[in-house]
Amino acid sequence: MRLLTDRPLADRLASAGRAHALARLTLATTIDELDALYRREVAALGGRSGYRLWRSAGRAAWLGLHGRRLAQPLRDALMEYQRRTAPPAPRGLRRAKRLWDRARARYLRL
Repeated sequence: MRLLTDRPLADRLASAGRAHALARLTLATTIDELDALYRREVAALGGRSGYRLWRSAGRAAWLGLHGRRLAQPLRDALMEYQRRTAPPAPRGLRRAKRLWDRARARYLRL
């Protein structure tokens, strides 16, 4: 409640918070802190990084087999959202899009 009634205090706190954010929350400090965190965690593992080539290759193969099936619901939801929020296209563009979609489905099998 005090901040609501004491405007100079609210202004001082706001400017101090902004100065803190501008000093601490920059891309350079974020990268430095993330790098330090990664180095601490690697040191905790005894100098061995957490990267394993065979595991990454296995994940890439699994994603290649199942990725499209997993991504399809997300793609459908995004398309539905875009359809609902987009302004209606002019009549000529709607017809051109319909023809393009039909040709793409028939010839490109996408």
